[in-house]
Amino acid sequence: MKKRTCILIIAAMLVMSACSPQGIASAPESAPTVAEPAENPPAVSGNSPQSSLAPVFDEDNVRYMSSLSDKISLDTFDKLNSVAEYVVTGICVSCRPVFQNDTLYTLSGVKIDRVYRGEELSPGETILVVEMGGRTTHGEYVKNCHIEKKAFETVDPVPDDYKIVVGMDGFFPLKEKERVLLFLADSTGFLKSVKERVFGIWGDYDGKLYLQPDGETYARPLPANTDKLRFGEGTLTITAGELKEIARRND
Repeated sequence: MKKRTCILIIAAMLVMSACSPQGIASAPESAPTVAEPAENPPAVSGNSPQSSLAPVFDEDNVRYMSSLSDKISLDTFDKLNSVAEYVVTGICVSCRPVFQNDTLYTLSGVKIDRVYRGEELSPGETILVVEMGGRTTHGEYVKNCHIEKKAFETVDPVPDDYKIVVGMDGFFPLKEKERVLLFLADSTGFLKSVKERVFGIWGDYDGKLYLQPDGETYARPLPANTDKLRFGEGTLTITAGELKEIARRND
């Protein structure tokens, strides 16, 4: 079992590192870019590597895989606010996996509650948001990311219907019914199979914060081995007052 797990970790890390999107279209000087970025890719930068995270973690018959990036982090409200072309709150109403270039993405429908920036967007409208990683099965992941099956099955076979969740830096894509604050860029054209307008989240998962129990504050979760949200010391929190400041500046 240990031998199989070690090989799986290496295979997963190589695939995810090679396929991670880099840079954004029309990026400001502070945003990381690569020599030949894809046309209008999702806005990305990332978080510092978390040494306590397991690259592969099994829980409740689900396998979680999370690669580590070394990109610049958009770790404050001011940084996110300074780069985001669109700032909205809303609820995730749909999610589906999309494979492209041996990489798993999630395309989510987010119904907008309020628009803080981006005058062409409207409350009640549902927009498409793309994220790195996603939820699928072992069989679909191996087939669509072109991973040699034996890399997963050195000792014992993994069923094709075994659930796989892929993320980055201990953060994972949206799930239905989650209420979020999103700092977005227009990433239309990045997913070649999607003709509709698509938005990407600034900083991979940096620009995605979750509504808190007070109904007004949004917070970024702490990195974790699973997609169960947890918050605590070190969590970036954005208050209702800061959101009102965005709206005031745009009036």
